[in-house]
Amino acid sequence: MRVLKYGNRKANDVVYDISTPEKLLAAYLLMFNLLNEEWEVYIDLYEDEFSLCKPCADGHHEYCRGGCNGSEECPCDATPECKNINHRTRAKVAETNAQRTWFKLAEEGDARAARSLIRARRGNEYEEVTECDFYDPIDPLTVKR
Repeated sequence: MRVLKYGNRKANDVVYDISTPEKLLAAYLLMFNLLNEEWEVYIDLYEDEFSLCKPCADGHHEYCRGGCNGSEECPCDATPECKNINHRTRAKVAETNAQRTWFKLAEEGDARAARSLIRARRGNEYEEVTECDFYDPIDPLTVKR
């Protein structure tokens, strides 16, 4: 049997049976609600955390302070120079926007979007969700040797 397991250092583990496609989707939706309502792990998806640095906002892209050596994260791509120095932030913006889309759909009850969001973020603290096998120790047909 397959199970979906969630746990963190501040709470006991939660385990859901995901042995059928219906149970799998229902479990991911329940897990999304747990992570969203009890642990508030999606707070970063509520607001737009990326804004242009002051020079780019003013149209002075030659003074952009973003990028991996800059003092700010700037998602600007108005000039080739901005595209080059801000590539990491722009990738992060694209990832966050995809997660926001899944988040909004999951809030409306879309279990597939909840699954996509949870799987995309499972490396984050308090978001360690795993699918694993569960074996009945008495039934010799299910015991893994």
